[in-house]
Amino acid sequence: MRAGSDDSRTLLHWYDFICPFCYVGQHRNAILAQHGLDVVELPFQAHPDILAGGIPAGPRQGPMYAILEREAKQAGLPLRWPMRLPNSRLALAAAEWTRRHQSTGFPQLHRELFEAHFALGEDLEDLAVIDRHAHGSDIDLTAMAYKTGHAMVLGPVSSRSQPAQGSHRFPVAGVAGATRRLTTRAYHHGGE
Repeated sequence: MRAGSDDSRTLLHWYDFICPFCYVGQHRNAILAQHGLDVVELPFQAHPDILAGGIPAGPRQGPMYAILEREAKQAGLPLRWPMRLPNSRLALAAAEWTRRHQSTGFPQLHRELFEAHFALGEDLEDLAVIDRHAHGSDIDLTAMAYKTGHAMVLGPVSSRSQPAQGSHRFPVAGVAGATRRLTTRAYHHGGE
């Protein structure tokens, strides 16, 4: 929790840059923040089994993907399904380092790393991609200087603060100590 925050108004949202539900959920989180909730974004590597070099993504067909595509379009988020799923650990570590140490640049970097994967088709394992987006977010690259090494930033995230097993399909959030699954449809602005 942030110092001085009201726990009843704080929502912890675990995300992974390769999770399409989290990508679309950015819109929902913005709406929640506009309504006075303090949305705290926390990294969660959804697929630690994906090794460096990534894996082929396979086809995205069926009702779940149609819903995600519709939700992305309604939120104004471009969605171009990537051909492969990268190991997201370094991108998550860079974002978490930024959230902790240069928080003013975090919202833009967070948004841009999602966009890099889901809209631009960029490789989140590529340090040049992370550096370019960090630089564009006014992050001090020398300070970050790969203090974001694979275990350094994400290691301290305890298992108590991570979402429960089996909650991999939807963004997960903790509100005032309770963990809840949130669907993207549950939080349309104005009841749309």
